[in-house]
Amino acid sequence: MKIMRRLTGVVTLLALLIAGCGGGNGIGGSGVTQTPPSGLTERETLVVYVQGNEIIPNLPSSSGGAITNYSVFPPLPAGLSLDPVSGAITGTPSGTSNATAYAITGSNAAGTTTARVEIEVDAAPVTPDTLDYLNSSIDYVTSAPITPDAPIATGGEITEYTVSPPLPQGLTLDPQTGVITGTPTTQTPPTVYTITGSNGVDTVETQVTIGVDAQAHPPMGLTYRDSAPDYTVGFAIVANFPEYSGGEITQFSVSPALSPGLSLNMQNGEISGTPAAPFAKTTFTVTGSNSAGAVTAQV
Repeated sequence: MKIMRRLTGVVTLLALLIAGCGGGNGIGGSGVTQTPPSGLTERETLVVYVQGNEIIPNLPSSSGGAITNYSVFPPLPAGLSLDPVSGAITGTPSGTSNATAYAITGSNAAGTTTARVEIEVDAAPVTPDTLDYLNSSIDYVTSAPITPDAPIATGGEITEYTVSPPLPQGLTLDPQTGVITGTPTTQTPPTVYTITGSNGVDTVETQVTIGVDAQAHPPMGLTYRDSAPDYTVGFAIVANFPEYSGGEITQFSVSPALSPGLSLNMQNGEISGTPAAPFAKTTFTVTGSNSAGAVTAQV
């Protein structure tokens, strides 16, 4: 990732301000140290929109420090815009556009993180190609809020999601975005749920298995979709998603630190970013844990 560099004059001014405040630790001498953001992704990472149809807002997620500013390069297709505060991509495409990769950058005073989004705009709707979920086989815990489980879809934009049978009590499926959220309230044996995504042209289905218990179960079988990726300096990578079963992972970590420009989303385990410099082939160990145990994967 081409790390955003602050202007020398701004850095000098900050240094003078900190010194003038007695040299306190953290930003502005307040004693509060800000954390850089990490693991930025957008809900839709590979999508085909329709000219003249308003899109469903494409919202970001990240971990680490709060993002205070978002930007995108190159400019989005005509009619679409990125909100610099929320990171949401919204609008109505006004023309057609070939499939193009866009780098979304989220930053705060401590650092930056990037995500890749590939967008195409066609004159007419196209069928959705694939639908999957980050957590396709999972055990949740009663009264514990779950980490939002977002769909991973490709092809034509999905405009409506449904699920059968109804999800466990306390969990809901957003009919527009397909994100599963909530706090399960009742123990439920592992059950297969069929989630359908449609857009008026065709439908696509996937199945997720969800159970709810009173106590946490350890996670099992952690792997990554791309276990041996090869990236190019300066190009935002396709987000690398984890897969596992068993109890919900509530915290991810990695050792050693990922190569400059790449970062790990500590909540959902996605690896994203833009490589900033050449890096020798290295094996990284990602650990996913919850209160009942931990599991590792090598990338």
